[in-house]
Amino acid sequence: MLTHPLLEDPANATGKRLFAEGMAAWHARFDEQAGLIEQRTDTGLFHPIRESFGYAYALVQAEGEAALPKAERIIRRALQAQERNPAHIHYGGFKWMDEDRSVTDLNAVQFALEQILPLLLDYGEWISPDLRAHLLDAVRLGVAEIARLNVAVWYTNITLLDILNTVLAGQVLGDEGLLKRGRQRIDEWIAFTNRAGGIPEYNSPTYAAVDLAALAELAHRAIDPVIRVKAQVMEERLWIQTALHYHHPTAQLAGPHSRAYHNDVTGGICMIKRVLFRILGDERLLRRSTYAPQRQDEGSVVAGRCPYHLPRYLERLLREKPERFSIAEMAVASGVFRRITADETPERLGAAEAAITGTGIDMMTFMTPTYALGTASVGHHPQNDRLILYYRVPEPRLVGVLFSRYIVNEKVFGSYYHATDRSRGNNLNDEGKFWGVQHHGKSIALYALEPQHEPVHSLKTEVYVLDAASLSEVWVNDTPIALRSTPRRLYPHDAVLIADGDVYIALRPLEPSNLGDEAPILLSERNGELVLSIYNYYQGEAKSFWEYASLSGPFYRQNIRAGFVVEVGDRVEYGDFATFRRHILRSAIDDRLDGVVRTVRYASGADLIELSVDLRANRLLERRINGRVYQPPLLASPVAVQSAEGQVAVGSAHLTCGTVPAWVVADDDGGRWAAANPTDDETHWRFVTPEATIESAAFGFGRVAVYCEDRPLIDVIAVRRAAPLHIECRAAPRVLWNGDDVSGECIFDTSIGAYVLPARF
Repeated sequence: MLTHPLLEDPANATGKRLFAEGMAAWHARFDEQAGLIEQRTDTGLFHPIRESFGYAYALVQAEGEAALPKAERIIRRALQAQERNPAHIHYGGFKWMDEDRSVTDLNAVQFALEQILPLLLDYGEWISPDLRAHLLDAVRLGVAEIARLNVAVWYTNITLLDILNTVLAGQVLGDEGLLKRGRQRIDEWIAFTNRAGGIPEYNSPTYAAVDLAALAELAHRAIDPVIRVKAQVMEERLWIQTALHYHHPTAQLAGPHSRAYHNDVTGGICMIKRVLFRILGDERLLRRSTYAPQRQDEGSVVAGRCPYHLPRYLERLLREKPERFSIAEMAVASGVFRRITADETPERLGAAEAAITGTGIDMMTFMTPTYALGTASVGHHPQNDRLILYYRVPEPRLVGVLFSRYIVNEKVFGSYYHATDRSRGNNLNDEGKFWGVQHHGKSIALYALEPQHEPVHSLKTEVYVLDAASLSEVWVNDTPIALRSTPRRLYPHDAVLIADGDVYIALRPLEPSNLGDEAPILLSERNGELVLSIYNYYQGEAKSFWEYASLSGPFYRQNIRAGFVVEVGDRVEYGDFATFRRHILRSAIDDRLDGVVRTVRYASGADLIELSVDLRANRLLERRINGRVYQPPLLASPVAVQSAEGQVAVGSAHLTCGTVPAWVVADDDGGRWAAANPTDDETHWRFVTPEATIESAAFGFGRVAVYCEDRPLIDVIAVRRAAPLHIECRAAPRVLWNGDDVSGECIFDTSIGAYVLPARF
């Protein structure tokens, strides 16, 4: 007996499958003795509280009132994990695992309430009165802890859960103070996102799914219509990022990624893929990576039931893109944290502020039907995929993958303990600073040291190519090599040339700083991967580097040199691998150090890309592409653009508006166009498409979509109708306003030759 509307919908077959497989996994993991979900990892047996609450909620969704006795037992048991001591610093928080002695993960309260609040909203009247009272008390304590924590707005997924939980708690408890805080928090997050130009937790194969689900639930459940509209518009903006970066030929979310686990990196099942499977039904999205043992369940209760609002104007983009497709997108604009230090203390800004103040973060991605290469401008988190390549390979392989890391002390996958999952099987962290530039299939990737507080015996940049034994050919310069001949010593600017099916890759190590007796460059086969290792300190005596213990101490002068150049091509572009090899061997690298400024230039074919960094201040200075200084846009691509310059055009769509960070999407072939104003500034608005022109003297927070149908369809979601909406089109339009059909309100005004939807104050 399914009790959730989406799960009862015959059109949601993929959602029902995800839900059923997620439930089957939870059934198998339920520990009857403990009364909780169990989680076995490489470090032991644990009982996660979040999943236990989620299982109880899903039981009632799947089986109705018959599931209540079991669900209530689980809930009562899981509630024991809440901190109930008023003197405790995290009074109202939750343990992440039942085995924890106290609250150690400050996000646990968000993830617990994310399950408890919908349960109360959907089935509160079914729950035993005493348990309902206990749950309401748990919500009061939990949401008070959330308010005390008041997480910084740049921590995207937790901020969105904060907003969701605060608003829903306000509704459940009838607390206007919580609803007021929820409205303030969503406005703070949107204002920050508009200033930043994007989200610091950008394009994450894991956390994009958390973000989308939080906004979707908020848009679906909030009583306040303003919150609903704002949540849905911002959900659509995040859907744009996901749709742009989804590479259908490989079934991968193209990089770069702000935060990725090893299953994400190596092409396996991940949270955003489950969401995309719900939409696309593509079985490739549920294929596991052999390189990552954790986090690869096929099912997902959340992805199966979540009321996502993927807009129709993005549906084709997930499946089809132009053959050569470039995306440039801002994550955090230069200096944005400096502008909010009046509200945020330095302690709250922390590592993220240190990484991006003054330089910002932006993404560069290039796709063809055979590969997708992505590069970040800077690194700001150990889970970044700063440079990553996905490419098509012959069956039965899943996907070809190349990615890079800076590695301290010869760490490998399995060296890093992930406290949340209690496992060493989740991450291969990046331990260096990073700066990058990309133009089409060419990238320069530079690394340097983070502060080294512990003794060091090895420092190196590494580039990994999966499935080494399956590579068609590997050459070094003009010589083919066999994997059995590795490890092979290379020299700066040597060309490692790889053919894998129809994709061709060139890797060229840059000259590294030598911090010991030698700094070799080695090409080797290791654990099934082809690995390029560019050493700065080669397995030497373990020592403390006084000069790099901090990057501002008495011995510090400037950071080290490390990095590489990568270029990718394919058979369509070059015809054969021999032609690609000749092309690469004609390219040139210039790597210079002028005082503390390192400048790397790569000339290849008709292109010249350049990257300059200050190795003392550890700051990106300048990027040039074919002689022009690169200034990252808010968003630029062949189908979607965002700009605050008052004129936004893409495809056959053109928007004239005020200086708001408006975005436009154009699916010309599909006859679908959209434009949005993500601010409360009510500005003159003229949106021109081939199907209709929409004009308003005062259009504030909202989105307009135009669809080419028998009658033009104008779909508007907006906070206010502050001015009449003028619609010029070929026939009487069908008009939706916040989901309601208001076509009958439209009157044709002969004096202006347009249909008019009256204002509503």
